[in-house]
Amino acid sequence: METKGTLKVVILEDNPQDAELEIHELKRAGFSVDPLIVESEADYVAALKPEVDLILADFRLPRFDGMSALRLLKDRGLDIPFILVSGAIGEEQAVAAMLQGAFAYVMKSRLVSLGSMISRALGEAALRRERNSAQEAVKKSERRYRRLFESSQDGILILDAASGEILDANSSLLALLGYEPGEILGKKPWELDAFKGWEAAKADLQDLKRLAPVRRDDLPLTAKNGRRIDVEFVGGACTADGAGVVQCSIRDITERKRLQAQFLQAQKMESIGILAGGIAHDFNNILMTIMGNCSFLQEGLTQTDPRRADVAEIAAAAARAAALTRQLLIFSRKELVQPVVLDLNELIRNLQKMLRRLISEDIKLESSLCPEPAVIRADPGQMEQVIMNLCVNAREAMPKGGRLILKTEIWKGGADCLPRRRPCAAPDCVRLEVADTGCGMPAEVLAHLFEPFFTTRPPGKGTGLGLSTVYGIVSQAGGDVAARSAVGQGTTFTICLPMAEAAPPRLEARSQVAGSARGRETILIVEDDEAILRLNERILRERGYRVLSACGGEEALAFLKEAGSRVHLLLTDVVMPGIGGGELARRAVRLRPDLKVAFITGYIDDRELDSLKVLKGDILQKPIPPEVLAQRVREILDRS
Repeated sequence: METKGTLKVVILEDNPQDAELEIHELKRAGFSVDPLIVESEADYVAALKPEVDLILADFRLPRFDGMSALRLLKDRGLDIPFILVSGAIGEEQAVAAMLQGAFAYVMKSRLVSLGSMISRALGEAALRRERNSAQEAVKKSERRYRRLFESSQDGILILDAASGEILDANSSLLALLGYEPGEILGKKPWELDAFKGWEAAKADLQDLKRLAPVRRDDLPLTAKNGRRIDVEFVGGACTADGAGVVQCSIRDITERKRLQAQFLQAQKMESIGILAGGIAHDFNNILMTIMGNCSFLQEGLTQTDPRRADVAEIAAAAARAAALTRQLLIFSRKELVQPVVLDLNELIRNLQKMLRRLISEDIKLESSLCPEPAVIRADPGQMEQVIMNLCVNAREAMPKGGRLILKTEIWKGGADCLPRRRPCAAPDCVRLEVADTGCGMPAEVLAHLFEPFFTTRPPGKGTGLGLSTVYGIVSQAGGDVAARSAVGQGTTFTICLPMAEAAPPRLEARSQVAGSARGRETILIVEDDEAILRLNERILRERGYRVLSACGGEEALAFLKEAGSRVHLLLTDVVMPGIGGGELARRAVRLRPDLKVAFITGYIDDRELDSLKVLKGDILQKPIPPEVLAQRVREILDRS
C-alpha cells in the first residue's frame, strides 16, 4: 500500500472507539498518522497550530460541538481542512457547515469514504497554499515596486502605450511639477501645460510603441506655478499586467545646468581676465613711456611755449588711457589694492560728473552728503567701482527714468549701523546709501542678491558679478552691505564702513616735496622693457642718483655679486623672462640682507602679491609719473 506521508491530525471526539476507527481508515488509505485526540474546547483550542494538516470533528459532543470548533478555527485564520464526522446530521446542518468553511462531512456509518475525501481536501489545501503564496509574492513585488516607484528621487511617469494617457506618476514627479494626481492622471502629456515643452511627445510615443527607446538630454517642462524646469528624459516600452505601457524617467537637471553655466561663465571670466591683465601690462609699459617723456618735454619748455599745451594734451590722453587700463586690472583682479585714508564725501563729489554720464538723462541724480568729513580707509579706485556698480544697477531698474539718491552719514555706534547684520568692527561708522525709485525686487531675489553669478537679467545681458564684487570690496575694507526692496517700491543699498581715525591727507602735500626727491645713492634698475629701463634711468639720474641697469634677473644677480655692497636699492619689474622679480629679490636679499627692494609692475596676481609682501618690498604700479617715482624712491631709501 502506498504511503502518502505523515499527517498531523486533530480528532475532536469523545468516543475513543470512534476515534480509533477514523485513524484506522486513514491508515488504510495509505497515510501515516500522528493523531491528537481531544474532547474539550480548551484542549481543542490548544491543539490549533499552523503545522496541523487535518481536523476531524464530531458534530455533537457533551459540552462542545463541531460548528463551534469550525468557528474557532476560522477566527484564528488557519487554513486547515475541516471535516465533520457525525452519527446523525441533518441536510440543513450539513449545508450550513459547508457554507461556514467545512470541507465536507461524513457519516460515521460510512467511514470507508474518509480516505478519498481527505486526499481531495489535502490536495485542495495544497493548491490554495500555492495560490496564496503566489498572490503574496505578487503583492510583495507590487509593494517593492511601489516603494521603489515612490522613493525614487527621479520623477517617474507611466503612460498607456496605445493611447498615451498617463496611468501613474510618482510623488517626486508630482512634487517637481506641483500637481495633484487627479490633475494629470488619465490625460495625455501634450494636453497639459507642464509638458508643452515636449514638442515631440506624439512622435516619441510612436517610437516607443516600436520598442525604440527615447532619450532627451535637455527637455524643458513647466511647473504649475509657471517655473521652468530642465529635465533629462528617458522613456522605454514594457509590459505591465499584460498591457503595453511606457515608463518615463524624468530627472531634474535645473541645478546642474545652473552650476554648469556658472562654471563656464567662471572659465570665460578667467580667460577674459588673463587677456585683460596681459593687455593692461603691455599698455602700462607703453603709457609709462609716453607719460615719462611728456614730463621730460614739459621740463624743457618755457611756460609761454605754445608746444607746452600740445604736450599737456598728450599727457592728459595718456592719463585717460591709464584709467582705462586700471579698469581692466580691476576686472581681472590684478590691480594692487592700496587702501588710504579718504573722505567718502569728496570721492562722491569728484565722481558725480562721471555718474551723470553713466546714467541716462531721464534719471535725476541727487546727493545728500553729511556736513562733516566721512573719513574711511579704503582703496579709492575700488570705492569708485562700488559706487559705479550700484549706480549701474539702479539705472537698469529705472528704464523709464526716476531718481537716484546718494546719501552719507556718520553713524555713532556701529552695532546698529545695519539692522539684522553683523555689527561694524569700529565704534563709529560711515554709512552710504544708494537708493533708486525703480521697479524693486521680490524677497526671493533679495535672498540671493550678493551671490556670485546671480542675475535677474536675460542670458548674455549681465555677468552677475557686479553686486558680488561690491560685497567683496566692502568686506575687504572691513564693512558690510545690505539691501532692502519691494516690488514697485525701489531699492536701497546701505553700506557701512568703519570710520578712520586719521584725517585724509591733503593731495598737494606730496607734490610740494616731489621736486626735492633727490639723492646720491646707487640704485639697480631691472626691467626687460628697454624703453621703460631707459626712462627710469633718466628719471633717477637727473635727480642725482647713481644708476645701474639690467635687462633681466641673471644680469642683475651678476651686478650684485660684483658690486653688491655699493647698491642701496633694487628697483625691479615683477614679470620678466627667466628669473622674475620675486625670485630675484629673494636671491638678492640672501646676498645682501640689508638691501632695500621695490617692485614696479603693470599687473600682479594675488599669489604673487602675497609672495612679494613676505619680502617686505614696496610695490609700485605702472604707469607711475616721474615725480611720483622719484618721491617713492626717496621715501624708501629714507626709511630705517
